[in-house]
Amino acid sequence: MKAKTGNAKRNHRSKKTRVNNSKRNSDKTYVNDSSNKTAAEFYDIRYQNNYMESWPVEKCSRVENLLRVLRLPENGCVLDFGCGAGVFTSVLKSALPNWEVAGTDISITALQIAAANNPDCRFYRLDELKKVNGQFDFIFTHHVLEHVPDLTATAEMFSQLLKPSGAMLHILPCADPGSLEHYICILRKDGMIGDSEKRFFFDEEGHLRRLTTKGLSDLWISSNFRIKQAFYANRFYGGLKFITTNGFDFIFDVTDTKSAINRYAAAKLYLLRFMLIAICALRKPIDIVANKRKYGLKSFSDYLKLALGIFVYPISKCIDWALLKLVDLEWKKKHDEAGGSEMYIYFVRSTP
Repeated sequence: MKAKTGNAKRNHRSKKTRVNNSKRNSDKTYVNDSSNKTAAEFYDIRYQNNYMESWPVEKCSRVENLLRVLRLPENGCVLDFGCGAGVFTSVLKSALPNWEVAGTDISITALQIAAANNPDCRFYRLDELKKVNGQFDFIFTHHVLEHVPDLTATAEMFSQLLKPSGAMLHILPCADPGSLEHYICILRKDGMIGDSEKRFFFDEEGHLRRLTTKGLSDLWISSNFRIKQAFYANRFYGGLKFITTNGFDFIFDVTDTKSAINRYAAAKLYLLRFMLIAICALRKPIDIVANKRKYGLKSFSDYLKLALGIFVYPISKCIDWALLKLVDLEWKKKHDEAGGSEMYIYFVRSTP
């Protein structure tokens, strides 16, 4: 796997990001402009600042294993649509070694990074895709469909790019009930925000929507695509990992009792806050030690933080290990049951 993997920020968030609906709405207008140039500039800036340059090793392994479970043909041509820095382009190449792997993205900067990481793959600008209509056996997207300005047009584009026997795998945030994140949202007055397209109130600034399984399926009904397999991640333990990874400020924001729909919801949010803060505090020493080792010690405060971090590091490491194991077990035991905050939907084209 040539592209970088590592401890990337989950769901594209910074640990210091705070929920701010007014800022989020203005960013949505910027990305959802009718001009592709505007969106391209938005993501060029992001990729110039190392946006999504890596993903956790366990996530890449999960996707690679899933691609093998789908039992795709031995040979073919796959397009990584919205390839970004090419992390999952590398995963596709590893999982499908006899396939031709191509990528495309709205950001020229992203394409340059992806090409450098994957010199044996071909990359297209979006305006070049019409030249290769009907040439792909498989389209793959990873956290892309929540970003595209015109989802209907994108769905039609996929239908044209694929061969009549083509298939698709889309991985994206899920709005179906059953996840910890969805549970928190229904406890709040502002849990679901947006006008014609809804999303969770804490979704990052580039997200324009959060689809349900049915909403995603309906996009391709007219093109005769149907869901063959559906998988779901991040029900409860995955949600714990995501929220506690984003730090104390984020926890206080998402469990804000002033936004509760009623006093019973406020009580539930308060109890959730207590649990999440405890878990976050137990996991924090790992970050402290890693940051001090990476950026060095520049003051007495840094030495003190490192000393305290090292003192409780063994406990923190055990807690973090246990949480990761529970996340992995949750995926293995319940990935084929609806109800996670992330969905993996495999489409095939039905015979008319």
